[in-house]
Amino acid sequence: MAAAGVESQMENLAVSMSTAVKTRYDPLPLASSLLGGGADDTEQQMAQRLVLRTGKQVFVSCNLPEDDMELGAYVERAILQRLRDVQFVP
Repeated sequence: MAAAGVESQMENLAVSMSTAVKTRYDPLPLASSLLGGGADDTEQQMAQRLVLRTGKQVFVSCNLPEDDMELGAYVERAILQRLRDVQFVP
């Protein structure tokens, strides 16, 4: 029975990761999927927006429902606030 509990916990782990970085050639940051299928662009879009707000390279791995845009926006704001709290970004 313990194996089933571990298995259900493993299903909740992120299985994808994206990164984005600002370049001098394009106003939109360059984004790429590092792990996973890349079928969902949520991570890449979030990484691009965080790069625009922080000016730093960003790595994003998340497991959010695709149909809940408000949750994604909340998570993004919370990340930015945490980065400000630790004075990583102005």
